[in-house]
Amino acid sequence: MFDYYKDFSTPKLIEKRLKQKFKPGDYVFVSDMGDAWARSIDMKWQAAVVAVARLNPETNFLYMTKDPLGYCHFERNAFAFPDNVLLGVTMETNRGTKKISHAPDPLARYLYFMNVQHKRKFVSIEPIMDFDLEELVSWMKELKPEAVAVGYDNYKNNLVEPSLVKTNNLIVRLAEFTKVYTKTLRYPVFG
Repeated sequence: MFDYYKDFSTPKLIEKRLKQKFKPGDYVFVSDMGDAWARSIDMKWQAAVVAVARLNPETNFLYMTKDPLGYCHFERNAFAFPDNVLLGVTMETNRGTKKISHAPDPLARYLYFMNVQHKRKFVSIEPIMDFDLEELVSWMKELKPEAVAVGYDNYKNNLVEPSLVKTNNLIVRLAEFTKVYTKTLRYPVFG
């Protein structure tokens, strides 16, 4: 429904995708290589995407963002998300990321996501970066996601990754209260 030009900086609404048919039980990941909920995206486009979910109540839709304030703006200015929508946020760590990302800091993402009214939430801790275990687990408990995905960087960005032991400790702790999907796990290579 959304697409990005080759540089991933210019979003584009693909209107013919809004007419796509879905089967009951399908899972649709909307704009998987972009951010359809960034504050810069036209709310009319977002409303069109939500309307598709509303018209397909037996199909599941996953939205992801690094800026959950976009969800808050949508809820405040438009209408609620339907029950077949899972709102996701990428949160690689609980520590600061300003030097590597233009996205809001993880603390801001956490606070914005706490203010989202929709109950169906998902968190992607991918690419995982080094973190403070107790604080990150506490955030996840407070967010109450249906599921969390955890995985290392697949794009060789030379991020400061936690050890596999530390990552596994996080996975075990998260599994005490939510479903955990593991993605790429390995002994991290630094530098």
